Amino acid sequence: MSIALAGLACTAGAQWSDNFDSYATGPLTGVNNWAGWDGVAAAEGIVSNAMALSGANSMQIDLGADAVANYGVGTISSGAWEFRAWQFIPSSWIAAVPDQTTYFILLNEYADLGPYCWALQLEFDSFSDTVRDFDNRPLSVEVPIVTDQWVEIVVAFDLDNDTIVTTYNGTQICDGPWNFPANCTAGALDPNELQCLDLYASGSTPVYYDDLSLTQVGGPSCEPDLTTGAISGQPGYGVPNGVLNNDDFFYYLAQFAAGNLAEADLTTGAIAGQPGYGVPNGILNNDDFFYYLAIFAAGC
Repeated sequence: MSIALAGLACTAGAQWSDNFDSYATGPLTGVNNWAGWDGVAAAEGIVSNAMALSGANSMQIDLGADAVANYGVGTISSGAWEFRAWQFIPSSWIAAVPDQTTYFILLNEYADLGPYCWALQLEFDSFSDTVRDFDNRPLSVEVPIVTDQWVEIVVAFDLDNDTIVTTYNGTQICDGPWNFPANCTAGALDPNELQCLDLYASGSTPVYYDDLSLTQVGGPSCEPDLTTGAISGQPGYGVPNGVLNNDDFFYYLAQFAAGNLAEADLTTGAIAGQPGYGVPNGILNNDDFFYYLAIFAAGC
C-alpha cells in the first residue's frame, strides 16, 4: 500500500464490530469483511493470542500486513458515526529499530487495485514516539504514543457535514474535513462515505488491535435490528437493515457466544425499570442475553 500525500448518544448495537475471539489463531481469511489490500491474501493480518483486551485474541499487524475491512460502496454514506478501536503498542516496538511506522487508516473510497481515497491516516512513528494525522488537518497535533497498555482510538465523523474529530487516549489529534480530494488516486469519485478500514504496517514489528466497532450516532431506532444476514463474511453481516427477523437473533447469539463486548454487552441487569437496565457495563453474562431476548420479543 502507498500512503497518500497531501456528546451524542449511540445505539446500543454496533453496525460492525470485531474482537477476533471467534476465529482460530493464524492468518485472517475472509471473515467479517476482512481481506488483504488489493485482494492479496498475504497482506491479511494475523489473529493472535499473544495479547487481548477482551477474550483471548486480537489482531496482530506487522511485517507489511495490510488488512482491510471492506464495507462496500453506498453502505455507510450518510449520518454521524463513531469508529472505536483499542490498540496495544509494546515498548519494544519503539526500541526495535531507529524508525518504524504503523498506520490506522479509514478510506472513503476503496476498490481492489483502485481507485482509492484516504479519509484518515493516523501515523504511529517510533522515531518521534508520536502519533499524528498524516494529512495535517486544521487543529492537528502530535500526541505521545502510550506503550504497554491498551489505548482507545475514537474517530467521530459526520458524512452529511463533512467533519471528522479523532482522539487517541482521550486527547484530540485532529479536527477538520472528512473528504480530502488531494488524497484520491486517478478516477476516484471522492464520495461522502466510509468504505473500508485499513490496518497497515510497513515492515514494523507487531502492534495489536482489539474490540473494533463502528456505530451510527443517533442511528436506527430499532435496537434489536443488528444485521441484514446471519452468514459471517457475507455482505450486510452486522449491518442493520430496518427488518427484525431470526437473522438478527442468530447474529446476536453468535456475538454473545464469541464474547464480543462491543456488540453483545447491552445491559447491567435484566430487570426492566431497575438502575442499569439497558446500560452496558463491560461485563458479558446471561443478563445481556435475556435483555436481548426481551427487546427482540418486543419487536420494533
